[in-house]
Amino acid sequence: MLVRFVQILLFLVVAYHPSVGLRYLAYKPPQAEEQSRLIEEAAKNKFTVGQVEFIGNETIRHSILARRILFNEGDIFARELLEQSVRNLSKLKLIKPVTVKDVEVRLDRDEKLIDFLFKVTERQRSPKAQKPKRAS
Repeated sequence: MLVRFVQILLFLVVAYHPSVGLRYLAYKPPQAEEQSRLIEEAAKNKFTVGQVEFIGNETIRHSILARRILFNEGDIFARELLEQSVRNLSKLKLIKPVTVKDVEVRLDRDEKLIDFLFKVTERQRSPKAQKPKRAS
């Protein structure tokens, strides 16, 4: 529960990066059209990838989701890699399909950084089938 609270707090209020400090205060998520514009701006101006975070993963480890992302912190952003990463995430059976609209981006124009927040929804897991007990 505490982890979820921290994720929401990071998402809504403050994004922090140790080398840069506070970059976003009283953050308000952009609309879909603005998101698309921000992605294009970051690709055109060769922004560097900053933080890559996930929200909505209650039981799935961050590392399982992060493995499917084709860029890392410090890489030059490319839209094609974002689109392929979204397709990779969508193939994961543990979550519902993800689209680019489920990815929130934040730009730090001064530092030329782009941060990502992937919003995922876990699928309900079916209870494991129990093996019948043998009669002795």
